[in-house]
Amino acid sequence: MQFSTSVIALLASTMAFASPVPDVEASNELVARASKTGHTCTGDYDGTPYAVLACVDTKWVSKTKITAVLSVRDSKADKNDVYGYYRVCWYDGTCKDYTQQRNSHGAGSTTTSNSKTWERKGVNIKSVEARACVDDAGPNTCIHGDALKWGVKENAVASIRF
Repeated sequence: MQFSTSVIALLASTMAFASPVPDVEASNELVARASKTGHTCTGDYDGTPYAVLACVDTKWVSKTKITAVLSVRDSKADKNDVYGYYRVCWYDGTCKDYTQQRNSHGAGSTTTSNSKTWERKGVNIKSVEARACVDDAGPNTCIHGDALKWGVKENAVASIRF
């Protein structure tokens, strides 16, 4: 069977590929091929000098809704408490910080929050980012990592697991 070049060109131009990045129009539907879970960390990894590691495990429920669990590890015996939280950003340019999880148990200990669900109707989620802090005597030392984009499984430093 032979096809003319115009038929082949027409077929090629009508093929579409699913993208894990949502459009900015609000929707409760997941996008085909978008990851349904995500993991991102920031803080003490790969020999960095921080005394804290915070990781957030995310379930992308829909474009406007997530479920998240935050874990915080104290990685230095310096008698300072540590804490973490995560920031959710939307396509309208706003961001909100959620779930401060404290760890007062000392070096090597990890605390984990209960699973929490967050939704903002009408605006799609753009990203989730872990933030980690040391409760210093003066101003607290806080760091943040790369934002985990909507529908992406993990960022570059997310291979860390507790």
